[in-house]
Amino acid sequence: RQEGQTLSFVVNRVNVYELKSWLREINQTTGVRLQKINLTPVDHLSDVKVQVQLTWAKNA
Repeated sequence: RQEGQTLSFVVNRVNVYELKSWLREINQTTGVRLQKINLTPVDHLSDVKVQVQLTWAKNA
């Protein structure tokens, strides 16, 4: 769901290390920042359910 300069989404299962790499890459390439994150374990390995809220600067 996008509202203004924020985007919220849920991924039901993702590797936490891949998620971290993706968030870092998107920040470095576009300037999009992580505003809020909620992680819920889905197994005893490295997979999580994630709720993410991203934000970015409004272009003038």
